Amino acid sequence: MINNFTYHSFWLERAETLSGFVYWSLSLTPIHYIHLAFCYIMVLQSFGVLLYETIVAPFYYKAKYFVILFTYFLIILTNMICYSADLPVDISILLYGIFAAYISWCSAYKVPSRMILLSLERVNSVITDGILYFNVNDECIYVNSYVVKTFSGDERFSKKYATEKIRQHMEQGGNTEHLFWQEKEVINGEPRTFVFEYEKLYHSKVPIGSFLKVIETTEREKMVDKQRYISTHDSLTGIYNRNKFFEICNQMIKDSPEEERYMLASNIQNFKIVNEVFGRKVGDTILKMEAEEIKKACLGRNDCVYGRISEDKFAMFVPKSYFNPVFFEHSVISLKKLVKTSNFSLRIILGISEQHGFFENAQILYDEALLAIKTLSNDFSKNYAYYSSELMEKMLVEKNIVSDFPDAIRNEQFKIQLQPIFDNKDLCVGAEALVYWNHPEYGEELPKDFLSVLENYSLIHVLDTYVLERVIQILKVWKENGQDDKVISVNISTKDIYHMSIYEVVTGLVNKYEINPNNLYLEFKETLLTADAQGAKTLLSDLQKFGIKVGIDNFGRGYSSLNLLKDVKANFLKIDMLFLSESENEERSYKILKFIVALAKTLNMTVISQGVEQKNQYEILQQLKCNFMQGYYYSKPMGITEFEKKYLK
Repeated sequence: MINNFTYHSFWLERAETLSGFVYWSLSLTPIHYIHLAFCYIMVLQSFGVLLYETIVAPFYYKAKYFVILFTYFLIILTNMICYSADLPVDISILLYGIFAAYISWCSAYKVPSRMILLSLERVNSVITDGILYFNVNDECIYVNSYVVKTFSGDERFSKKYATEKIRQHMEQGGNTEHLFWQEKEVINGEPRTFVFEYEKLYHSKVPIGSFLKVIETTEREKMVDKQRYISTHDSLTGIYNRNKFFEICNQMIKDSPEEERYMLASNIQNFKIVNEVFGRKVGDTILKMEAEEIKKACLGRNDCVYGRISEDKFAMFVPKSYFNPVFFEHSVISLKKLVKTSNFSLRIILGISEQHGFFENAQILYDEALLAIKTLSNDFSKNYAYYSSELMEKMLVEKNIVSDFPDAIRNEQFKIQLQPIFDNKDLCVGAEALVYWNHPEYGEELPKDFLSVLENYSLIHVLDTYVLERVIQILKVWKENGQDDKVISVNISTKDIYHMSIYEVVTGLVNKYEINPNNLYLEFKETLLTADAQGAKTLLSDLQKFGIKVGIDNFGRGYSSLNLLKDVKANFLKIDMLFLSESENEERSYKILKFIVALAKTLNMTVISQGVEQKNQYEILQQLKCNFMQGYYYSKPMGITEFEKKYLK
């Protein structure tokens, strides 16, 4: 009974409401209907626009429309519920204000902030450096993935750590707008280098925040260190190169000029032979081992510096009290074992110069040590030598000779002297041409004073060409005067073969002045003939075919052997009498000389003895029937005019 009553009451109320709504609707004028329809259309249109924009908007911007659409939907739903419930107070009016505030908050703060953070994430995810952003209160609000990945697992580097570092550098530098610093950090047990850059951000001169940029320079530092190492160290041995060595030495001299030190310069004699015979690999091994021996000598000392100066030259700068020649000798012995054969033995020589004060220069000290090395070139009794002031004087003389040489050739300061040559009947058959330098400042310089210098500086071929032309001019004058029965002998330097075509120069001058080639004798040293036996054999043969007489100079004093006589068919042998006088056994010397003369005659070679100074030497040569003789016993060298007056018809 109650249920039926409740049921009928419910529908009665609905009917009353509906009838009221119908009554209200019937009471509206057409204008009201139009206005009501327009409102519904506007609501549906705005809802549709929001729904469409939410659907078609990119995912990045959907939140911007979804918040408004969702709130709009809630307003409509609330309004419908309130109206249907027929509440005495329409609470939807109150919710309008709440929803409006919510939309304003989302539009002005929530959504823009989220979009900014999302933008930062997207932008900074592709940046290879670390980025940390701070708000106006210097609170870190964002870090990119690089920072998280790089410093993950290291609690020391956090937002708080970064903030503290910024404040610390602000206090130190006093600058709050821009900071820049570099620090080394150990991240997860690995040393790494970072550059930090802090910058304040402004908009219309109003601060809006700041950022910290973190740039890792670990690899760059490694590359810089590698390039620095390459620029200061030798690539093969790993020790200092030339420039760095001298730089450090000069700094040591500047820091402690009172310290007594030695500059040691080492050189492997004939190192090119090692590379050519044993190969580049063996040569490199020797250089590496020498560098290791030098390292061993300086192990544990900070007052020693060493470096590789050039191909096979090393240098050390050590305290004078520390230098131990014995250790050097032992090092040389160990290196010799690498290439010792029956025909070749490695020789390392050492030059030593001493630092005396503040005004010394490492390069000069090294050059002085090299001068000392030069004194060992032909002295095999020792492997090291000390520099002295006499060596410097000698070097200055050499420099003067080299610098004055071009003018001397141009101004014909070199003069020819002739030393007569006699047969065994004491008749003059010709002369040997000698040269002296009539220097305008130093006077007459004998050949021994400048010939060796010109050979060392590879200038001897210029002088030899000059002498050849002067001698051939003399022979031309004699020929024109009907006195062409005399010969002139000219020495050819061993080094000429490396700097000129001897055959072309000689034959060219003979043809130019139209002399009889039989009047020209050329003397070649044994060293030239043994250095390139095949080439020497061809050269001598070609000159002989042209009509020039060729001979072996100083036979028996150098590297002569029977093989030389077998391979080289010379016209004459020239024997120095000092070869005999140096021996204490005169009888054996006589037998050797007798054998050489007899052997030469058997081979149809003429024998010329030079350096004949005593009567007993003259008598021995007469007994042996030596073909020709020259020396102070007969005559000293003389000028051309004097020779012509005395020995020409």
